[in-house]
Amino acid sequence: MKTKNLKNEKVKKESGTIYTLHDLAEMFQVTIRTIYNWMDDNRFSFVKVGSKTYLTEQQLQEFLTNHEVKSFKAGRNL
Repeated sequence: MKTKNLKNEKVKKESGTIYTLHDLAEMFQVTIRTIYNWMDDNRFSFVKVGSKTYLTEQQLQEFLTNHEVKSFKAGRNL
């Protein structure tokens, strides 16, 4: 029994956080329709389990990294 519990703990730690589409809509302060539009535009990868759609922590981080805007002032020598 202990081994099984320890194994489950490891899976939880390695898998990270899972986000629903409603979580994303709330996080970015947009409508759920906007999240579906982003999915249709292939702006991020996602996981489908039956009729449910989720994003892993890694997928969310990739989405944020791909949409990062760097400061214009960083490269200027004034």
